Amino acid sequence: MVSSLDGYGGTAKTSQPIRADILIGDLSTNKEVGEAVSDPKTGDYKTVLTYGINYGFHAAAPGHLSVSENLELVQVRTYTEIEKDLNLLPIIVGQTIQLNNVFFEQANLYSSLNHILNSIVW
Repeated sequence: MVSSLDGYGGTAKTSQPIRADILIGDLSTNKEVGEAVSDPKTGDYKTVLTYGINYGFHAAAPGHLSVSENLELVQVRTYTEIEKDLNLLPIIVGQTIQLNNVFFEQANLYSSLNHILNSIVW
């Protein structure tokens, strides 16, 4: 079974649509399992996901800080329509950012997060 995922990719401060590349990964295997691109005119994106997986999303666009989100579909067993908006902040020197999907177990960083941290350090 699958789930339909759609949403909006835009600039967080102005809500202007942007073209964002969205990478979708399986957090348990640390492998990329899909991708989507938000429409630069409308900000809309759409993709289909298999249920039973804990997904991580990473959205990136030039001039903006990337956004990482988590979507757990482990317990989902029927067709589900999910909406997830991804709002990217413009890069501003000195700005404080929040890191999502960064988990620690007994002071050790999960290896499944390497792709998230690597995307921040370019």
